[in-house]
Amino acid sequence: MFKRYARSISAVVLCFFTWTSGGLFSTAHAAQQLSKKGPESVAQQKGEGVEERFSKATEALTSTLADPRADLAAKRRKLQTAKAELEADDQEIRQQFAETERKLKTAGLPAEILQRHAAFVKHYNDNFAELKGNIARVERAKCQRQSKIDPLYPTIGN
Repeated sequence: MFKRYARSISAVVLCFFTWTSGGLFSTAHAAQQLSKKGPESVAQQKGEGVEERFSKATEALTSTLADPRADLAAKRRKLQTAKAELEADDQEIRQQFAETERKLKTAGLPAEILQRHAAFVKHYNDNFAELKGNIARVERAKCQRQSKIDPLYPTIGN
């Protein structure tokens, strides 16, 4: 008889122990605090990096150019704005690449690591050149049909 109660008691104790030590209280408390602060303070706290801005700009550009209802003039205006944003973000990304290379060399890491970094930078450069080529092709388009690019940009992370 004691075994039956012991199992029940141990199951209840184990559940409460897991619940309290599993971080549920702290997660619930953090969620409650975030809801009090509002979305503006969360966005300010998080901060948006250049990679996120670059990704959002290319996604917005893709959706604008793929929209069959938008006229060519609107697409060109959006293209000019996005092009300027992408060029600015590209400069920041290239600075980050240079800084990373400097850190890798200073740390005295093996040549294989530097080669991987160089390969990634080359991959980025190739993809960005293709993106600029696609943008130039859309800028030269004379009609709506010529402005369609599928996909607009290659996957930078691959």
